[in-house]
Amino acid sequence: LRLFKKNEGAWGGVNPHDKFDLHNNQKNGQLTGDILHYSYYTKEDHFKQIEYFSDIAAKELHKRGNTVNRFSIYLKMGVQFMKNFVFKLGFLDGATGFKIAVRSAYATHQKYTKLQELNKDAGQ
Repeated sequence: LRLFKKNEGAWGGVNPHDKFDLHNNQKNGQLTGDILHYSYYTKEDHFKQIEYFSDIAAKELHKRGNTVNRFSIYLKMGVQFMKNFVFKLGFLDGATGFKIAVRSAYATHQKYTKLQELNKDAGQ
């Protein structure tokens, strides 16, 4: 859902994947054409975004009582890389697909390393 009237629904979901839920009697539709959504314009912007969202995600995981160890962090990184590069066919995009898969794995590393630090600081 990209465009909405704020009085026809409410925010829901779990941080950082918030979403706007329409009230029961409201319907959503489809726009014709494309919406171009550029989350970042430079490599630096992408890494800033990774830092920002990994903070949010780690805090949410910590709040829910999740724990992680060093082995599981690297396992999760590998799974994330494979998901993006192999299963989502990132390899078809060549070097760009590889970079995106590596950065996605790095974002996973940051999120869970930050979770580990939050748990350590809380004495868990």
